[in-house]
Amino acid sequence: MKKVAVLLLALLALSTQGEAHKQFIAPYYLQSDFLTTAPGVAGDAGGGFFNPAVWGMMDGPEVQFFWNDRKANEGDPQSWAVSLGSKGIGFSAQEWNYPTLLDPTVENKLTDYNIGLGFGDQEYSFGLGYGWSSGKMDSGYEREQTISFGLLGRPCRYVSFGYAGHASVKNDEMMRSQLDLGVRPFGTSLITLFGDAAMLSDQNFGDVEWAAGAEIEPIPGIKVSGKFMHGGAYMTGISVSFGTDAFSVTSHYDKNNKQTYNTYGVRSGLTAPNIFMPMVMKDKNYLELTFDNRIKYRRYKFFDNDGYTLMELLDLLERAKNDPMIAGLSIKITDQMTGSIELVWEVREKIKEFQAAGKKVVVWFERGGMTQYYLASVADKIMVEPETVVMLQGYNMGRTFYKSMLDKAGIGVDEFRFFEYKSAFEALSRTSMTEADKQQRYELVEGFYDTYRADICESRGITPEQFDHIVNEVVLLSADSLLAYNLVDTTGRKDAFKDFITEIAGKEKATIGKKRFMMMQADAKEWGVPPQIAIIYALGPCSMDDGINARRLEKTIKSARENKHVKAVVLRADSPGGDILPSDIVAVELKKTAEKKPVIISQGRVAASGGYWISMYGDKIVASPWTITGSIGVIGGWIYNNGLGEKIGLTYDHTQKGKHADLGHGIVLPLLGATIPDRKVTLEERTIIEMNIRTWYKQFVERVAEGRGMEFDAVHEVAQGRVWTGTAGLENGLIDELGGMEKAIQMAFDAAKFKSNRPYKLIEMPGKGKFDMSMFAPKLLGVENPFGSKFIETDAMRYYRMMLEANGRPLTMLPPELHDDYRKSIED
Repeated sequence: MKKVAVLLLALLALSTQGEAHKQFIAPYYLQSDFLTTAPGVAGDAGGGFFNPAVWGMMDGPEVQFFWNDRKANEGDPQSWAVSLGSKGIGFSAQEWNYPTLLDPTVENKLTDYNIGLGFGDQEYSFGLGYGWSSGKMDSGYEREQTISFGLLGRPCRYVSFGYAGHASVKNDEMMRSQLDLGVRPFGTSLITLFGDAAMLSDQNFGDVEWAAGAEIEPIPGIKVSGKFMHGGAYMTGISVSFGTDAFSVTSHYDKNNKQTYNTYGVRSGLTAPNIFMPMVMKDKNYLELTFDNRIKYRRYKFFDNDGYTLMELLDLLERAKNDPMIAGLSIKITDQMTGSIELVWEVREKIKEFQAAGKKVVVWFERGGMTQYYLASVADKIMVEPETVVMLQGYNMGRTFYKSMLDKAGIGVDEFRFFEYKSAFEALSRTSMTEADKQQRYELVEGFYDTYRADICESRGITPEQFDHIVNEVVLLSADSLLAYNLVDTTGRKDAFKDFITEIAGKEKATIGKKRFMMMQADAKEWGVPPQIAIIYALGPCSMDDGINARRLEKTIKSARENKHVKAVVLRADSPGGDILPSDIVAVELKKTAEKKPVIISQGRVAASGGYWISMYGDKIVASPWTITGSIGVIGGWIYNNGLGEKIGLTYDHTQKGKHADLGHGIVLPLLGATIPDRKVTLEERTIIEMNIRTWYKQFVERVAEGRGMEFDAVHEVAQGRVWTGTAGLENGLIDELGGMEKAIQMAFDAAKFKSNRPYKLIEMPGKGKFDMSMFAPKLLGVENPFGSKFIETDAMRYYRMMLEANGRPLTMLPPELHDDYRKSIED
C-alpha cells in the first residue's frame, strides 16, 4: 500500500503541469520500435514501458538501453530509450531527436517518461503507471499525460497474453489500447510465436495496427527474431547474452525490402543462459565457503545474513557440481561453526557428490571438535593451523537427576510410566538410569560412533583400529599429531591457503564467494508458475503456540494441499515431541494431504515421540544415520507440593464442589507464576490417568501401524517408548530409506511424476519471520533477555516447563539429553 500511495502522490503532482493547446498520445509502433517481440512476451524492463504489469513479474533488477542510428537532420527521428525495472517497480525514458519543419538543420528534442508499479506473481499480474513528456513538437503539439493500467497473464508455460490501456489525464475521450499474445509450442524459449495490436480511441477496428513474428533461441543465450509489420515493413534481430549482460542489434526494413536503420541494445542485471562464459571460464574457479557460524534451516527475512541454511548449501553445491566454470571447493572451517551433526552429515554427503563429479575439495581447518572435524574430513586435502588443537573423544549421553534435590526442596514427583523405554520422567523421579534407558542410550551412541568412524576412515584412509586408538589413547590432538595419524595433510596459516590450493590444482585458481557465484547462475525462464514441491518445516517441541506452532502449521499444510501448483510436499520433521494434541493436528492434516498429493517425510536430528507422530502418515519416511527416531510411547507424571510451601512460607486453602475439583490446584510460586498442586493424586485418580495413557499408547501404535502398513504387534515390538538411530529404524521398518532432505525431495519428484526435463521450484514454508526481535534486546549480565524467558530458555528449561504445564496429562516427548545439540539446529 505504501508503494501505491507514493505513486498516487507522484501522479497528482505531475498532472498539475500546464496544459498544451494540441495534445496527442504517442503511436505505439513508433515508440516500441526497439522491442523485437511484444511487451508481455519480452517480460523485461523495456516491456514495462508499455505495460506496467510486466514489472510485477520481474525476478530482480535489470537495466536496458537502446539507441538507433537514424539521421535526425535527414528527417528521421533519432531516439534512445532506457528502462530500469525490478520486482514490482520500474522507470523508463525515451528521447526523440527530430528536425523542425521550418529549419531542418535545427533539431528539437522530445522525451517520454513512464513510472509504474506492478503487483502479482508469475501467473498473473497487474500494473499501474504514469506517463508524461518534456519538450514540444512542431505546430505546438505536445504529448498527453497518461495513466496506464496493464494486465499480464501466463497461465501456463505455453501462452502469454497482455493488455495495456493508456488514458489521457485531461481528455476523457483520448486513450490508446494494446494487446499482445505469445505462444511457445514446446513450452520453452526454443520457439516463441508472438503478435500484438494497438489502436487509439478515435480509431475503428479497420485502423488497427498490428505486428507478428517469431523468436528462436537455438543455443542458450543466442536469440534470433523476425517481426512483420502490418504495412509491409519488417525487422530482424539477434541478441547475444553473456550472463548478466547482453547485446542486441535489430535491422529495420521498409516494405520495399530496403534497410532503413538499425537499433542497438545493451542489457545488464538478471542472469540469462549463455554458452560463452562456461567456455571461457571452464575450470578456472573454486567456490569459496566459510563455515564460521550456524548451519540452520531458515533465516529471517531481514538482518539475518550469518551462516548458511541447509537448502542454500545443497543448492550451492548442486549448482557448483554441474557448473563447468567451477573446478573445486575452497572451504574454511573454524570452531565457531555450529549446527546439529545431522545437518553437517547432509552437507558432507553433498560434498561427496561434488567430488564424484571429478572436482577437488580443499579445506583450511582452524580448530574444533568432533563435529567441525567431521565436515573437514571429507576434503581431498586439509590444511590445519600450526598451533591448532582438535579433540576427538567419542560420544556420550548422560543426564542429570533431580529427585534428591526435589525431595530436599519439598517437591514430590509421581511418575506414570507403563512402558519400558519411555524414560522422559526419570530425571525427576529417580537418582540414576534404569537399565532399559541405559541400554537404548548406549545403542544410540554406539550407532553414532560407528557412523562417525566409518566415514572418517573412508575419507582419510585409516583403519577402524587406528581410529579407535586415536579416540581412546590420544584424544587431544595437536597439529603434529593430526599429521602423524593422517587426519590432515599439511599445516599453514590462513593466508597460505590460496597457495595451497594452487599447489593442489596445479595452477592458480580464482576463488568466488556465494553472492558472485549465484549472480553467474542462470535458471531456465519458463512462462507461468512452474510445478512446485513444498518444503514444510515442523521444528521444535510439539506445541500449540511455539515450537512447531500447530495451528499455524495446520494452515500451512492446508495451503500447500490446496495450491494447484504444489505437486508434492516434503515435511521436515525435527522435533522431540511434546503435547499429543498439536502432534495429532499436524498428523491429521498431513494425512488429508497425502490423499491428494505425495507427502514425503524427511526426519532431521530428532523426530521421535510426538516428532514421530507427525511423521507416521507420510507416504515415505527418510531419515539419516544421525537421526533419533521412534520413541512410540506415552508418558505422564505428577509434580506436587510435598513440603515446599511450608519451607518457603506459602500455604494454600480452598473450597470446592466436585470430588476432584482441587486436582492441580495449589500454591503459586512468586515471580515464576508456576502452580504447584497441593496434593498427590489418589489411587483412583492414578488409575484413571493410567487408563488414559494406555489408551493413547494403543491409539499411537494403531495409527503408526495404519500409516506404515504394519501389524499392531510388529509396531508394539519396536515401540514402548524406545528410541532408535535412523539406521536401526530402517532395519525395523520405522523408516523407508536412509538419506537427507535432498533424498526426500528426489522421492517427492518421482512420486509427483514430474517430467525430467521440466524445471520445478522448491518453496519453503512457513517463513521464519521478518527479523529476530532479540537483536534489539538489552544485554543483562551478558545474556540477551528482550521480552521474556523464552528467548534464553534452554532445551531442559523448556522441557520441564512443558511437563509442569501438562501436569498429569499424557505427553509424547523425549528428554533434552537425547537431543543435546538439537536447539543449535533449529534456531527458532
